Amino acid sequence: MELRSVNWVLSAVLLFSMLVPVEAARRALVIGNGQYRHAPLSNPANDATDMAQALKQLDFQVTLLSDLDRSELRGAIRQFGNNLAEDDVGLFYYAGHGMQLDGENFLIPVGSDIQAEDEIPDEGVSVNAVLRKMNAAGNHTNILILDACRNNPFQSEFRSASRGLRRIDGPVGSIIAFSTAPGSVAADGEGRNGLYTRHLLNYLRTSGLTLQQVFTRVRNDVRQGSGGKQIPWESSALTGDVYLAGAPQKAVTDGEALLWQLAQEDGSELMLNKYLARHPEGRFAAKAKAMLQRELGADMARELLVRADYLYFDNHDEVAAFKLYQQAAKQGNPSAMASLAKMWAHGRATGFGKDMEKARYWATQAMPKIRPLAELGHVSSQYQYAVLLKNIDEDHETARHYYELAAHQGHMSAMNNLAGIYTDGDGVEVDYGKANAWYQRAIDAGSATALSNLGSAYLLGRGVSINLAKGLALKRESAQRGDLSAQYDMAKMIRDGEGIEADPARAVALFRKVAERGHGDAAAALGYAYSVGKGVEQDDELALQWYQTGVKLGSAWAMENLGTRYLDGRGVEQDHSEALRLFRRAMTLGKSSAIRRMGVMYEKGQGVSKDLDRANQLYLQAAEEGDAQAMYFLGINYDHGLGFSSDDRKARQWYRKAINEGNIAAAVELGYLLSKGKGGHQDEQQAAELYRQAYEQGNLQGKAYYAIALYNGDGVTRDRKLGARLLQEAAREGSQWAQRQLEQLRL
Repeated sequence: MELRSVNWVLSAVLLFSMLVPVEAARRALVIGNGQYRHAPLSNPANDATDMAQALKQLDFQVTLLSDLDRSELRGAIRQFGNNLAEDDVGLFYYAGHGMQLDGENFLIPVGSDIQAEDEIPDEGVSVNAVLRKMNAAGNHTNILILDACRNNPFQSEFRSASRGLRRIDGPVGSIIAFSTAPGSVAADGEGRNGLYTRHLLNYLRTSGLTLQQVFTRVRNDVRQGSGGKQIPWESSALTGDVYLAGAPQKAVTDGEALLWQLAQEDGSELMLNKYLARHPEGRFAAKAKAMLQRELGADMARELLVRADYLYFDNHDEVAAFKLYQQAAKQGNPSAMASLAKMWAHGRATGFGKDMEKARYWATQAMPKIRPLAELGHVSSQYQYAVLLKNIDEDHETARHYYELAAHQGHMSAMNNLAGIYTDGDGVEVDYGKANAWYQRAIDAGSATALSNLGSAYLLGRGVSINLAKGLALKRESAQRGDLSAQYDMAKMIRDGEGIEADPARAVALFRKVAERGHGDAAAALGYAYSVGKGVEQDDELALQWYQTGVKLGSAWAMENLGTRYLDGRGVEQDHSEALRLFRRAMTLGKSSAIRRMGVMYEKGQGVSKDLDRANQLYLQAAEEGDAQAMYFLGINYDHGLGFSSDDRKARQWYRKAINEGNIAAAVELGYLLSKGKGGHQDEQQAAELYRQAYEQGNLQGKAYYAIALYNGDGVTRDRKLGARLLQEAAREGSQWAQRQLEQLRL
């Protein structure tokens, strides 16, 4: 992936809603780096100077520095952290170049000479290092504001680095604000200040505005000023209103309540233990002990989680993310446990498909630690708690409540999932209007996935008029920003020529790229391409390999197709037991056609004892999930009394349902019942029309039946010449029934 030096402005505000003691100091380190050798910036010096002046007016003790090299930058950060006292408010502001590599953000000092991506950590200064130094002070309030560059200061193209900043979630009581959506870039500004800082300065000193109101107004102004190209974004875990200027003081005279308020909003082990030391049997002791149990993991587990989240949410590499989540979970990180529970429940990227036992295990481990944080307002925990409620507990109503809480605080994935709830009608009435509104909000927050989902809405006409051009444009933009599902959808559209010129070979290349990043259905699509020779030379061995890869990645489609190969003995030794096992795995993932295939095995006694009752149960299950072929099979079995008492009326009903779902063979069978008056009134005209429709869609039996209807004038104007010709064609194409009719008619 090409690295673009990121001109982002991230405001990461780790700010707790609490009463700061009168003696507490406000300390700020403000840095502006602009004199770069390769790509100098004009705004950082002005941004830093103006920010320093604004902060002084807010009673901050400000250290203002400019154009620092790596040693000077590290030294300034170290001194700043050492100066912070326990009751101080700390604020770090940086304007200059910045980069992201493998999910970690770096500040780029003046004088850096980065020739390869592996040099970024050596030449830059990690944002995590700044956070660690500030947090080491043990103070209650830390504010981190990063205003980084808008263009690439280095000309090399780096494979692993990414466009834009990676999102950061803060602890309870925090709000993290980006000057632009994650993965996007910000404008440097044409005037004295950068676009974001200019508008931030306009509102920073406005009394009476909460912090959220400040960022909302800044976002609106920046979005308008950039023509929608730059959209600031926040991730909030605030538990109350926070004011930067003129904060109203709440009188708290109860000493225990005041200490608990500080401890609860801080959420740190230090503050919780301080409360328990003074009030071991206090009114809030039980809650304090519960909060202590939710420790978010050791430093190593935190780093693993950061990397895993980057791979999952930003780089869309679910396979690699799953491995890191496993490592972090084993070290006790509840966020990683929740992610594992979700991935096992979905069956994607695990290598073993869906496993609800493992999903429930990890959910049980995570829930006691995630739930208290969610109830306290921690935005990421609200999202994770909602995921567990929906996918494990199937508590759709409560899940929706927590998705809404997280979404309203700016959590992109929560916005997407909430939109999905309204799209699918999970516990609510389907409401495409609400769904699309949430997708748009997620897009405004920088979500590539939401772009793809809204694109689907325009392609399918969900809540909007069908607009193929707009839908395709949204899909393409999402794919370009790395969304795997969008890339997969684009590959299918290119393969099938949907809204774009068909190019099977190009589609295969795209499927391969997506499959290599962990998309199981893309691997299945490659298996199918090699199986039928579409876009590549037909190759059963490669088809088998890609189907096996798809199975490991949790693709129900791959499981079904591989099962079919074992059933038929194509490219592998015939193994009905293995086929049945794969069909069952696909069934657990909701693949209705796999359920129907299992029904066929029971009907024919393939690998199991022949059991028509069981076969019909499986057909009914698949039919209820929308499988048209299963509906057709039910019609056949009612028609011919296979496992049921013969019932032509029910046969008609199932044939009609199958026709409505696109099964044209059912039209021939229904036509025959209508022509004979079986199961209801006789209607030769409708029968002939059904035969004609089947024939025109390539059904051989429909062609033969329509030919006889024409020849005899049954329900249609007699045309013996055309009827005879169609009957002869059907016989040549392999219809034995047509051949018998020719012999009887002596044609």
